[in-house]
Amino acid sequence: MTQALQLIAVSRDFGSGALRVRALENVNLTVRAGEFVAVMGPSGSGKSTLLDIAGGIERPSQGDVLIDGVSLGSLDSNALAMVRRRSVGFVFQKYNLIPILTVLENVAVPMELDGWPRGRALEAARQALDELGLQGVADFYPENLSGGQQQRVAIARATAGSPRLILADEPTGALDTITGEAIVRLIRDRVDAGAAAIVATHDHRLAAWADRVFTLEDGRLYATEQAQR
Repeated sequence: MTQALQLIAVSRDFGSGALRVRALENVNLTVRAGEFVAVMGPSGSGKSTLLDIAGGIERPSQGDVLIDGVSLGSLDSNALAMVRRRSVGFVFQKYNLIPILTVLENVAVPMELDGWPRGRALEAARQALDELGLQGVADFYPENLSGGQQQRVAIARATAGSPRLILADEPTGALDTITGEAIVRLIRDRVDAGAAAIVATHDHRLAAWADRVFTLEDGRLYATEQAQR
């Protein structure tokens, strides 16, 4: 299997001098195409920072990140944005939906920014919404949705267009058990079709769907167990 993502000796500091806080400490991780990795750990352990660095939203203080063999540290801001649009699907804890766009437009916009024809992007967005039972809210605006619905829209946006790498930060946090399982099954299906995924979670039921499980404690990443599905 090809290496979709590599983190090589990645550390991340916030602040400086006596106020410096090390959020990540010498993290090494390789995730291959067709592999689902779960990262567990308490709030404040660095899970969100790990995902932001893996997807090129933040740069590490030390170390390097490679997506499909391309070093993100070697890219300027425009090239980095292109890699994120074309290769990475993000599910953020705060959803980051655009309030002036409809649900359908929110899901389609990353593909349009990547140069997809509008009709094709909207068709792929509708398919992603259908898979999550959201076809009835396609023309709604984010403010008209519940928190759980907004979370599902964010997941539809992240998985539409079949990105090579899916990064999800607590994707089932606002969902009931049945809907949460449907979300994890969708991510698992994308992985089985060839994507790579890293999911940060507190949910042991979600982690049970992963191929490998890690724990992040005090900025250090530890392999914990081989998940059993």
